[in-house]
Amino acid sequence: MSTTALLAQQTLDTLQNTGLSKTLSGEFGENRSNGKVYIPANNDLEAIKCWLSRHPIESHTYRSYKREAERLLMWAIVEKQRPLSSLTMVDLAEYREFLKNPQPAERWISSDKHKKRLFAGPLSERSAKLSNTLIGGLFKFLVEQNYLEHNPHKGLPRLIDSHRGAIDINRSLTEKEWAFILHRLNKFDDPTKDHRAFCKQCRVRFIILFLYLTGLRIHELAQAKVGDIVKVERKTGRQIWLNVLGKGNKWREVPIAPSLMADLDELYVLITGRSCYADKNHPLIPPLNKRKSDAELTEAAIHKILKAFFNEVSDELMNTDHELANKLIFASAHWLRHTHGTHAVSQNIPLPILRDNMGHSNIAVTSQYIHSHKDERHDAFVGFLD
Repeated sequence: MSTTALLAQQTLDTLQNTGLSKTLSGEFGENRSNGKVYIPANNDLEAIKCWLSRHPIESHTYRSYKREAERLLMWAIVEKQRPLSSLTMVDLAEYREFLKNPQPAERWISSDKHKKRLFAGPLSERSAKLSNTLIGGLFKFLVEQNYLEHNPHKGLPRLIDSHRGAIDINRSLTEKEWAFILHRLNKFDDPTKDHRAFCKQCRVRFIILFLYLTGLRIHELAQAKVGDIVKVERKTGRQIWLNVLGKGNKWREVPIAPSLMADLDELYVLITGRSCYADKNHPLIPPLNKRKSDAELTEAAIHKILKAFFNEVSDELMNTDHELANKLIFASAHWLRHTHGTHAVSQNIPLPILRDNMGHSNIAVTSQYIHSHKDERHDAFVGFLD
């Protein structure tokens, strides 16, 4: 494998160990400031680490920022043969085009989880806009800290997202489809034959139910701890809330049904032999390995669990309900979030309440779960269209 191909598979962590030549490290980057630098950084990698250090290492924000920094840094080194601190506005304009179609594909793209690549394919319009925003933030930070002389990103025209604020509400399950999934979740193997398999089935059921009933994002569930659950006494009775750290590191409270808490405690006893209240530092979703009781499931692990379930159900339906089978192939945690929003609106949950529950910054986003006007328009024209 060529040196450039090997570099394209590197991460910030591996580069920290292997290092880069002084030519590519940014130690002598063309855009480096001559004045006092306000962060402990002698090269580009150290400067990026300082930028990332502002966020908790386990947070969704940190992982997103790290991914975009890795992509840009590797592209600069591999494709431009220059350090990040030597990139110009023209280079960044070229990088924007690269994101639309990362080539050569054999160097940059792979859907194989066993092969380290920075891209699974070309970025969508929305993902490209997010990447552009984060990169702009990186260069702004480096200039503010006097690491760079000027901001090459500042001269680029603003990207426009043609789907700004839109969510794909069609990536959800109808009430009939959800009822089928719920029925399928309640089919268990004999627990006396394979206890571990039974535990896995119970955990899958709980994860799917929890995501549907709360509308949490997958990273919010992954980082949730048992200690984030709070019980409050009110005049109307006891209330159970989950403190959730969402987008932009903003906290919100999400109500939890007593039956869901009972399910969680039963799941913990089944898997670990202890109540979920035994240790507040335990992750909300218990690991199957008792020796790693404090190890949280990562986003990737939860995604894998959900995809395995939906793919299994899809295979079962292929000969009886081809349409639903093909639909479930694409189902994911975010589908459950959209299903939560759609079903909540259909049950007349007020939009401001749903907005706060889902952590939307704008009620206009939440209002996209309202289907009634489209249903009425379709019904009004159905005779005409026939």
